[in-house]
Order: sequence, then structure tokens, then C-alpha cells
Amino acid sequence: MAVAPVSTNAFTTRSTRGATWGCRRTTPTATATGSPITHAHRLKGNLLLVHGTADDNVHYANTEAVVDELIAANKQFSMFLYPNRTHNISEGRNTTRHLFGLLTRYLQQNLQAGPKDR
Repeated sequence: MAVAPVSTNAFTTRSTRGATWGCRRTTPTATATGSPITHAHRLKGNLLLVHGTADDNVHYANTEAVVDELIAANKQFSMFLYPNRTHNISEGRNTTRHLFGLLTRYLQQNLQAGPKDR
């Protein structure tokens, strides 16, 4: 599951990166190495992407970039968008309950209980 994933520094400002990540400089190599875009072709298993389309903290373009790369790599995934919801995805009647229900159901359907057979 990824809720409001940060895919690249391209959609953030330098001051936001410094305030949020505690650093003032990032190298292109480190940025690419840590980006889910770089690793999308390696996806195994299930993935749920969730994002509020009015997110003012992690811009929705981050999710679009991940989606584009997953499609290019022919990876299947699930996605749920919350229209006009900001980063905390709580605006609107019943939104928080819906979000938590979505995440809970996804975990129940995609994670097996108990130890994994080796």
C-alpha cells in the first residue's frame, strides 16, 4: 500500500525538501535510487495506490508518475482516488471511515495470517 507516495523531487520545492527531509541538498543519483519510479519494473505482488487529488503536501503528480511507470512495465495494481481531498484525506462526510475500511480490506485480502511456509 502506498498513500500519497513521493515519487521524485521534481514535484517538490527545494525549501519543502529541506524542511520535510531535514536536508538542503540532494544528489540526482540519491534521488533516482530512492524513487519508486526507478524500481517500478521490479514490483512483485499486489500494490494499492491511494491519493487525495487536492493534496497540497505531496502533489498528485507524484502518483501519476508512479502509475505511468507501472503501466510502462506492464505491472498490475489497484488505485483509489479521493476527489478534492487534501493530504490527510479527511474532508467530506465519511471519508476517514471509508479510507480506513479500504486499507483494512486490502490488508485482509492480500496478506495471509500466520507464518509463511518456506
